[in-house]
Amino acid sequence: AYIRCCGFLYIRFGCAPEKLWDQLGDYCLDDQEFEPSKLQPNLTVTIGEYVEALLMDERYYYTALPRIPVGVKKKIEEQLAPLTQYRRRTAANKRVLNFFREAGAHIEACTAN
Repeated sequence: AYIRCCGFLYIRFGCAPEKLWDQLGDYCLDDQEFEPSKLQPNLTVTIGEYVEALLMDERYYYTALPRIPVGVKKKIEEQLAPLTQYRRRTAANKRVLNFFREAGAHIEACTAN
C-alpha cells in the first residue's frame, strides 16, 4: 500500500490539476486499508480515503500541496460527492455477499422478458 501511496502523492505533486481526476479518480473507491503514519499506529484509512484527501486537502501533513484552481476543484468535488454513499453501499454488500455463495440460497432475478 505504501508504494501505491507514494505514486499517488507523486501524481498529486507533478500532474496538471486538470488531469488529477483522470489519474486518481479510479482509486477513490479502493477499500484496501493501511496505516498512513507510524506516529498514529491505530489510525487506519483506506486507499480511497487517502486519495480523496490528496484531492481535497491543501496540505499533506506539514507540506503544502500544489494549488488546484477553483473551477477544477469544483469539478473534483462534484465527482467526490457521492463517494461516501458508494462506500456505505459497498460495505453493506460485502457483509451479505457470503450469504449468496451458499448452495440453495434463494435469490430473485429480473429478466428482460
